[in-house]
Amino acid sequence: MKEISSRPEKRARYRKIEIRMWGDEKFANLSPIPPCGQGLWIYLLTGPHTGPIPGIFRIGRAAMAEELNWDLEAFDEAFAEAFREGMVKADWKAKVVWIPKAIFCNKPESPNVVTSWGSEWDLIPECDLKREAYEVLKASICAIGETFDKAFHKSFVKPSRKAIGNQEQEQEQEQEQEQEQEQEQVKTLVDQKSPKPVDIIFEFWKKTMDSPRSAFDKNRRALIEKALKSYSPKEICQAIRGCYKSPFNMGDNDKKTKYNGLDLILRNAEKIDKFIALDAGNAKRGKESIEQQNARIEAEFLGPAPANDSNTIDMEV
Repeated sequence: MKEISSRPEKRARYRKIEIRMWGDEKFANLSPIPPCGQGLWIYLLTGPHTGPIPGIFRIGRAAMAEELNWDLEAFDEAFAEAFREGMVKADWKAKVVWIPKAIFCNKPESPNVVTSWGSEWDLIPECDLKREAYEVLKASICAIGETFDKAFHKSFVKPSRKAIGNQEQEQEQEQEQEQEQEQEQVKTLVDQKSPKPVDIIFEFWKKTMDSPRSAFDKNRRALIEKALKSYSPKEICQAIRGCYKSPFNMGDNDKKTKYNGLDLILRNAEKIDKFIALDAGNAKRGKESIEQQNARIEAEFLGPAPANDSNTIDMEV
């Protein structure tokens, strides 16, 4: 018969620490904490950066290193120790630090305490870490009781994916819209019977270079077919776009002459590699036109062409 344990449940034991000790003159005169994981952990739990919401606060790594009188490298090493143990997480770009288990050791004493946390929560920058913390805080606080549940949902605003009025996120939203438009165009391409890669590449060159009257003669076809033996359609289009991004090739030179013909771009592997590298760089020539965007999407969607069949289109995304 299994014996029933009569031992009482283990109860956590806590001690209150005054965070003002970090600014106390006598404390400052003591031997400083050397860079180490344990020292950092004590500072994370009790430092002046801590706020009313257990475990989540806004501070950067350089600020904490300076407060501890550690160099940044030593701070990073100590933080890495605690991070590897799953004790703390950080988003240094947003300057948000979170101790996941802090809420379990410091649960609110009343719904009014939860309500008072709301204003502090609004000051935490929007980021994925804040969204993760939100879910943990909600589960822990709402599990205490119905009144705590109501207080939480009344005071804590769920972090959104977009912050209104933020220029960076507005740009991100525009990029997402453009990506959605491109995806729709790709879907259209899937449903249509696409022409051969050589034809699409030539159309891409015409539209990129704004040369609608250029004829697709046998010499230009031969150039593309030769290039397709060593490069994928996407890489050839990258080379074309790289040439377009070169001010010199587009006429910004002493002779005010454009050097953007297929005979130059696809002359040899050295030229192709050079223009692909230009495309991979940060050089830009303004916003693409609708025609250029459509041509690029169609060309990029081709994927790599097998070396033994330059007319095969890989439609797998």
